Amino acid sequence: MMTERRRRSELVSLKVTPEVKDWLCSRARDGYRTISAEAARILEKEMCLSEKENAQPAATGQALVTQ
Repeated sequence: MMTERRRRSELVSLKVTPEVKDWLCSRARDGYRTISAEAARILEKEMCLSEKENAQPAATGQALVTQ
């Protein structure tokens, strides 16, 4: 049973070097995914990492004391 709704995908054209294309095709084949699905997976992972790096630090529960 799928608990999440599938997100709508947008079409993006991307030019890459032959070496990047070969690498991407190899990863997709090894993961039993399409090239498009593998590219989206890599980009989404990178986006999540970037968002974590830019996130505000969590509150520590300590009050700010000024005098």
